[in-house]
Amino acid sequence: MPVNVLREAGARRVLAVNVLPTTAYLNCIRERRREIENEQQKHRSLAAFLNRHFNYFAPGNLLDIMNRAVQGGQMRVAEIASREADVVLRPLTIEGQWHAFDRSEMFIEAGRRAALEQLDKIKALVEGDKDDNPVTKKSMVLAA
Repeated sequence: MPVNVLREAGARRVLAVNVLPTTAYLNCIRERRREIENEQQKHRSLAAFLNRHFNYFAPGNLLDIMNRAVQGGQMRVAEIASREADVVLRPLTIEGQWHAFDRSEMFIEAGRRAALEQLDKIKALVEGDKDDNPVTKKSMVLAA
């Protein structure tokens, strides 16, 4: 759920999870993929040539460009929304693709690592504003 919607609903503290990579992260991944591709270029085959020129999702083709444009917009919206959260977890993996449904353990582990890295901030968020005033406690909403 978007952070601003939670704030408008009365959430005073928000723990956000942003699974979209930053542009710097994507640039690192792209550079690594280029290095790998350059190493493999020595062994180019007819299949690689056909894939590059006839696969609409191959890097640089029309659908790839459209996909990157949509991803860029999503990344910007998610980044702006994340700025409004109190704590942001970023469970990113280099191997992960949006369609890797068979690799759920990898994504769960990435989430666990991201949470452990921010554990002190999460504890502070949960423990913050402790007081004995029942009126304050009733109206306090914690969203995640």
